[in-house]
Amino acid sequence: MNWLELELIAFGPFAGQTLDFSKSPYGLHLVYGKNEAGKSSTLRALRCFLYGFPRSTGDDQNHEAKALRIGGRIQDNQGQVYHWIRRRGVKNSLRESDDRTPVNPDLMLALLGGIDEDQFCSRFGLHYDDLVTGGRAIATGQGELGQLVFSAASGLAGLSKVQRELDEEADSLYRPLARKRKINQTMTRLADARKSVREVTLSLDAYQRCELDLNEARKKSEQCAEAKRANGARQALLVRYQETLKLLPQWMGWKKKLTELDEIPYLDEGWSDQRRVTERELLMLERERDKYQVEVQQVDQEMETLGDHAADAAHCEAAQHLIDQRSALVQAIRDVASKRQEQIQLRALIDARLGDLNRRIETDDYSDWEPLPLQVQEQIALLIESYQKISAQRSTESDACHRLRHQLAATEVDATEEGLVALEPLAERLELSQDHEGLDPSIEAEKLKVEELELKLGHQAKELRFWKGSADELMELHLPHSSRIESHEELWRELESELKRVDLELEAQDKQVAVLERELHELDDQAALPDPEQLNALREQRDQLWLKELKPNLREPTSSGDAQAAWMMHGHVYESLTQQADQLADQLLQASAELQKKKLLQDRVAAVRATRDSLKQESQDLMGRRLEWEQQWRKIWPEELEDIGDPVEMRDWISTANLWIEGNRELAQQQRKVQGAERLRDAEINRLREALENTGCKREPDQPLQLRTWVRLGRQWHDDLRERHRDHQEREREQERLQRELAVEVARLKATEDELKDWTDQWQAAIAPLNVGLDLLPEIARKMVNALLDVEQSVSQWRKLDLEARAFESRLEHFKTEVQATNKVFGIADCDDWMEAVEKLRDVVRDHRRSLDRLQDLELRKATLDQERVELDARNQRLHADREVLSQQARVDSSDRWSEIETLSTAKRDAFKQLQEVEQKLRELALEVDLETWSEQVASMSVTDVDLQIQELAEEEKRLERETLDASEQVGAARKTLLEMNGNAEAAAAQEEVESLTAELEQQIDTFSQLTVASAVMRRTIQAYREKHQGPILEHASRYFHMLTCGSFSGLVTDLDEQGQFVLLGQREGRQRLQISQMSEGTQDQLYLALRLASLRDQLERQEPWPLILDDILIKFDDPRALATLEVLSELGKQTQVILFTHHAHLLELARRHFPDGTVQFHTLEESLAESR
Repeated sequence: MNWLELELIAFGPFAGQTLDFSKSPYGLHLVYGKNEAGKSSTLRALRCFLYGFPRSTGDDQNHEAKALRIGGRIQDNQGQVYHWIRRRGVKNSLRESDDRTPVNPDLMLALLGGIDEDQFCSRFGLHYDDLVTGGRAIATGQGELGQLVFSAASGLAGLSKVQRELDEEADSLYRPLARKRKINQTMTRLADARKSVREVTLSLDAYQRCELDLNEARKKSEQCAEAKRANGARQALLVRYQETLKLLPQWMGWKKKLTELDEIPYLDEGWSDQRRVTERELLMLERERDKYQVEVQQVDQEMETLGDHAADAAHCEAAQHLIDQRSALVQAIRDVASKRQEQIQLRALIDARLGDLNRRIETDDYSDWEPLPLQVQEQIALLIESYQKISAQRSTESDACHRLRHQLAATEVDATEEGLVALEPLAERLELSQDHEGLDPSIEAEKLKVEELELKLGHQAKELRFWKGSADELMELHLPHSSRIESHEELWRELESELKRVDLELEAQDKQVAVLERELHELDDQAALPDPEQLNALREQRDQLWLKELKPNLREPTSSGDAQAAWMMHGHVYESLTQQADQLADQLLQASAELQKKKLLQDRVAAVRATRDSLKQESQDLMGRRLEWEQQWRKIWPEELEDIGDPVEMRDWISTANLWIEGNRELAQQQRKVQGAERLRDAEINRLREALENTGCKREPDQPLQLRTWVRLGRQWHDDLRERHRDHQEREREQERLQRELAVEVARLKATEDELKDWTDQWQAAIAPLNVGLDLLPEIARKMVNALLDVEQSVSQWRKLDLEARAFESRLEHFKTEVQATNKVFGIADCDDWMEAVEKLRDVVRDHRRSLDRLQDLELRKATLDQERVELDARNQRLHADREVLSQQARVDSSDRWSEIETLSTAKRDAFKQLQEVEQKLRELALEVDLETWSEQVASMSVTDVDLQIQELAEEEKRLERETLDASEQVGAARKTLLEMNGNAEAAAAQEEVESLTAELEQQIDTFSQLTVASAVMRRTIQAYREKHQGPILEHASRYFHMLTCGSFSGLVTDLDEQGQFVLLGQREGRQRLQISQMSEGTQDQLYLALRLASLRDQLERQEPWPLILDDILIKFDDPRALATLEVLSELGKQTQVILFTHHAHLLELARRHFPDGTVQFHTLEESLAESR
């Protein structure tokens, strides 16, 4: 839905004015209006048009409530345009454009799409206060949207606590720029020791040549790694060839199988089901046809038997009509007897009433009765009614005279006027004091501002964790310029990046060492391998024994006995050593492959450890450089600061410090303003107290320090004095009024008594026809007239009963004649009792009717059977057609070969499925290459050639592995040479101190690294969980927040605070995170807007678009962020309509400069609403 036009016909400050959005319904519409121009009224008008007027509204100050009108042209998402008018009312308040024809409310409900008024106000029609209040609720996890934002953080409370404990323990070992941490102190001592080493080391040329060797070794290592990657890619391709060659025979076999079955039709599984259903239905049809033939024969035979009774139908209807009258006639006989009895009772009543009136009627049928003339009745009734009115009037007027005389006697006039002399000065003083009555709320508001400033400054002071002094002392400090901070920050970021790189490389080397050592342990666990060093030791012992004990005696024997004695003494040892060496040599020969692998693994472990040692040395060098940077960084800051943070923290710290200083200045100014207002209020209270005392007032208000309570007391006292004067005047006026009313009532009473005399004369003339005395009272005359009227009514009722009884007796005689004639038709003998004759006729008619009813049922069943025959024929044709279709699908002439074709088709279907599975595997192996091309390419290859190439590449990989190991050893040797470059004993001592401190630092760094790596792994795990489970609202809100803050924040994250509660944090570039309370008010507003826009974006992805209407939400945005907000809203305008009200004229100019292409529509809202531009 979107707005095309809003017509402010009669609403709030508007009359007959229009906002036109039809030029570009979607996109961003910027509506400008000065303060009090009616922007908020326009937003209310939009809401009232959609949901109706509330019961009470403040928008009728310029119009009558019944005249309020809002018109609108809206377009739904299918392009349908509606032009309606909303008026104030409970029913039918939505009209067509003629303002007369009601609109079906369901049309508006369909357009709203389930969005009620509360959802509109909280999501789509936002004022600044609504934005802040709703945003805070979302940011603290309240409501449905707040729960969605924090949904990804559930389940991480325990991990976050462990991660904080790791960070705290790591922080106790090392913190950048700190002085008393263990690693910081060791690094300082190590830097000093290395400085001493550098002063006594060899020349720079030798050092540079060694560094050149190190770089060459590194380059060779990288070349080996590149060759290994290429070898791996070639091996992967050959493995694909190998797998393809295994699948190609299967592929060709299934294709051949399908070619053999090419003539067989491809019947799906539904064909078999249809075949079985058709055969079953044909069998059931034959059974139903047989059953149908039997039932038709039975119905025809029974209809032929009952056909003779069809001619008696007319006589039966006439006879039944007479039978149906029997019960009514019996009841009528009873009624006639009752009427005759009622006539007897009426005659007795009439005679008794006439006796009371001294009258008598001689005839039995009351033919000589003469009723009282109507004119006499009416005249008597009018005179009785007139008498009642005259009597009531005389009684009322008499009571009024008595009441007025009593009130006159009770009325007394009090002429006292004490206290009125000083009334005018008090009134003048009150009028002057009322002009200052606003001082109390003003002072309270200003004090509230002071408290808010003090609270805000208290929070800001807590954020200044490096400063404990006052704001005045902070103002005296000489803080570094931003350019110096930026230069140090650049170097700091470079060092942090290098340290991060080295840490990652160390982590990778540690992992590689762990993997290699695990492989060594696994190799040792497989079998006890012979040790080559043990073989060398055995051979060395054997050779030494030969050279020292046996060989001298053999070459230069002093006697044969000496040689024999030497052999006897050492020969068995020599033979044992020789045998052991031979056995060990045989074992080494058999296990040469395992030993070679073990040697290779040991060499790789040594090389990786050498590389790791080199990286540790590089890490220590970087830490030394960072320590020097920290010393220089600390020097640019005043000594008064207890501690300092990194450049990003300190830049924010300076910003917060400036805000704190400015806030303290504002607090002092606000406090002076409050003191001045309190002095003015106290002086006004004293003047008013004096004026009250001059009028005799001795009271004081409950809150004597507030001017408004004194003004309220003065008003009450002034009103009391004026009331005394008004009461005196009112009593005088009341006495005069009572005297006038008494004179009027006395005259009315005299006129009423004269009217009563005239009535008496008329009454005596009217009652003369009644033959009673002239002094008959009206009440008695009325009773007599009523009695005569009752007698007349009873006579009329008696005559009516007599007429009804005579008419029934005539009807009964006619009925008896008809019964006798009908009985003759059916052959029934005459009977004196007419009721007995009717009973005989009933029995005969009942038998005839049963036969007729059965015949009718059979005719209906015959028609049903005819319809069933048509249906059976249709089913027969359909089933034979289905059988023909099945035969055509199976490509056979009859159903005899159905089973054979079905079996062959199933085999063809299975072969096709197998072919698809093999082709899917081949496509996965072919990757992006066409399947036919891939198969032709691989088919020409030999399986043996491919296997041989894979073996050759495996050997090549081993060779590259050895070369990589050699390169790593060269790198390690070069690093070791650099470390060992030393010139004299002094250098040796210095180097020894360096090594001692390095060992100590390594131990500390190992501990610190384990803690930081564990924390980082924990943090990455938490972050990965959050990113994986991050809800769409938080994802959109992060992007919008990054854009709205012009990149100052990279996004939003959720975390747990110290109390274990979920909080929303702003993420800066790097790792710094800010709580919402640490952000400026403008940044907080941008956060709240980002959350609102994210919720709208999420809804747009799931539902139809809805217009977004915003009222003055950029109050605290600077120009860059206001422009960023307009860009975000303009982007959102591509998906839905966005209407933004503002009173900032410069915002229009800013938008016109940056959106010249017409993507933003501009409107002006003034005293008379201008046209859209």
